[in-house]
Amino acid sequence: MKNGEPEEPAQEPSVVVLFLGVAVPLLLGMMDQTIVSTALYDISRSFASFELVSWVVIAYLAANAISAPLYGRLGDAIGRRRMMCISLAISMAGSAGCVLAPSFAWLVIARAVQGLGGGGLIALAQALVSQAFEPRLRARFQGYLATVGMSASTMGPVLGGILTEAFGWRAIFALNLPLGLLGLILVLRLPPRKRPRDELRINGLSVALLAASMLLLLALTAPGIGALQTRWTAGTLLVGAGIATLLFFRHEGRTKYPLFPIVFLRNKSIRMSCALALFHGALYVSLFTFIPVYFGAAREFSAAESGLLLLPVTLGVGMGSLLTGYLVSRTGQMNLFPAAGLAIASMILIVIGLFTAQFSVAALAGLFSLVALALGTVMGVVQLIVQIETGDGMLGIASASVLLARSLGASIGAAASGLVIGSSAAIDAGFSWLFLLDACFALCGMLLAWLIPHGRIGKTELGHS
Repeated sequence: MKNGEPEEPAQEPSVVVLFLGVAVPLLLGMMDQTIVSTALYDISRSFASFELVSWVVIAYLAANAISAPLYGRLGDAIGRRRMMCISLAISMAGSAGCVLAPSFAWLVIARAVQGLGGGGLIALAQALVSQAFEPRLRARFQGYLATVGMSASTMGPVLGGILTEAFGWRAIFALNLPLGLLGLILVLRLPPRKRPRDELRINGLSVALLAASMLLLLALTAPGIGALQTRWTAGTLLVGAGIATLLFFRHEGRTKYPLFPIVFLRNKSIRMSCALALFHGALYVSLFTFIPVYFGAAREFSAAESGLLLLPVTLGVGMGSLLTGYLVSRTGQMNLFPAAGLAIASMILIVIGLFTAQFSVAALAGLFSLVALALGTVMGVVQLIVQIETGDGMLGIASASVLLARSLGASIGAAASGLVIGSSAAIDAGFSWLFLLDACFALCGMLLAWLIPHGRIGKTELGHS
C-alpha cells in the first residue's frame, strides 16, 4: 500500500488472457527441467563426454533454483509482467545457445543461462495468477496451473525422446524459441503494473551462498560424482552443502536486504508449508525420475515404452490438481487435502515397496497413477497458504520461496534415491528400498500438512487479494 493506492492494478484480465499468459511460460519452464533427460545419451555421443553429461541437467537446475528468489524479489518491486518478459527473453537466449553449441562446455554454459530464465517462468506464473483473484477462486486456478506444470514435466521425457529420434537432440532446444515467442506475445497482453518503481537492493553474498549450496547438492545427483567410487566424495559434498545452507540462512537473518526473508519462517503456516513443499519435491522427483528407470532396468522395456507408461501417471497428477483446486474453492478447506492425499500415497508406496516384483506392469502403472493422483493435492494448496500468509505485497517472493524449498527437496530426493539404488546388490531389491524411501517422504509430508495451522480460507480472506 502506497499513498492509499493498491499495490497492483485493480483491473482484472479476462480468464482466457490470464490463463494463457501464465500457462505457456509455466509449461516452458517445467518442461525444460525434464525434456533433456532422454537426449543425454545422444548429447554424450556428440561431444564424447559421457562421464560429465549429467552437468547438462545440473547446470539448469542450479541456475533455476538460484534465480527463482531473485525474480520473486524483482517482481514484487518493479512488476511481475515486466520480469516475466525478461525471464522469457533470457530463457530463449539460453535455448538458442544450446542449439548452436559447438562444444560441451558451451552447452553447459548455455543450459545455465536457460536455467536463469527458467527460474522466473515458474515463480512469476504463480504470482501473476495470485495477484488477480481472491483466495477461493485463486485455488481453482492454482489447480489448473499445477496440472499444466506437472503434465509438462512428466511429458518432457516423452517429447524429448520423439524429437531427438526424429530430428536430433538440438531440436529439443529449438522448440523453446517459438514457444518463448508465443509466451512473450501472451504476457504482453496482461495489464501492466501501475505503481512507481520501488528501490531494491540484492545482497551478493546471499546469492553466492545459495549458489554454493545448490551446486553442491545437485552435484550429488550426478552419476560421475554422487555415485563415485568412494563414499567420501559424496559425504564431503553433502557436508559442504549443509554448511553453505546454514551460512545462507544465518546471513539472511542478519542482512538488511535478504534474498529470502527469514521472517517468513517465523510464521508456522509458512514454515510448515515450505517443509511440505520440500518433501513433495523429494517424492515427486524420486518417483518420476526412477519409475521409467525401473521399467527399463527391471522389466526390460524400451525407453519409448517406459516413457509411455508415465502417461496414466501424468493423468493422475492432473486430475488430482484439478479436483483439489475445485474442492478448495468450494469448501475453503486447504491442508485437509494434501494430508489425506499423502496418507494414501504412503500406504500405496509401502505396498509397492514390499511386493514390487509380484505386481504386473499394468497393476504397477495403476498403483503409480493413484500415487500421482495423491501428489496432485499438494502444490496448489501450499502456494495458496504461503501467499495468503505473506500478503499481496510479497506474492513473488512467496511463490519463489515455495519453489526454492521444492527445488532443495528435489535435489535431496534425487541424491538419496541414487544412493539407495546404487548401494543395493540386486536391481529389484534396490527399487523396493527406493519405493519404501518414497513412502517415508510421503509420511513426512502428511504429518507436516496436518501441522499447518492455516487450514481453511476464512471469510475475511475472500477479499484479501
